[in-house]
Amino acid sequence: MTNSAGDANAGTLKVYVTSTNNTNPVGVTGITSGFSTTNLTAGWSEALATYFDPANLVPSGAGLPGSPGLVTLLDSQTFTTTGGVNKVSVADVGAGPFSKTAVYTITAPSFGGSSAAISETATAVPIPEPGTLALLGAALAGLGIAARRKRKAA
Repeated sequence: MTNSAGDANAGTLKVYVTSTNNTNPVGVTGITSGFSTTNLTAGWSEALATYFDPANLVPSGAGLPGSPGLVTLLDSQTFTTTGGVNKVSVADVGAGPFSKTAVYTITAPSFGGSSAAISETATAVPIPEPGTLALLGAALAGLGIAARRKRKAA
């Protein structure tokens, strides 16, 4: 984005990019949100955020967090200088389909320019099976009993 008119062109630009009908992965999912900005003019700021909506909707109305399409905030980052960061969130996206939305908010109070990028990667998060947890519990109980018997014998 470039502001070549200075104060006369100052303001805030909000851009929504939505991907709908996502069906993979399903259930509890780790979602990595990568945020970066380059060539950010002094005095400018960029706020980048990622959302998911299990109802598979796109943002509508005022586009406020919690509204359709922006149900669950995954992560966000605000930059006032050039930089980048990756953040990982865990969310239950259900059985699908679901939508993901990236929101770019650029505040440009003066002459200048900037570039921003958001990337999202969703991967399934392994959930322990009940049998595995039962086996772990039994092993810990056995260790506790053995330690108690050893203490009584001493």
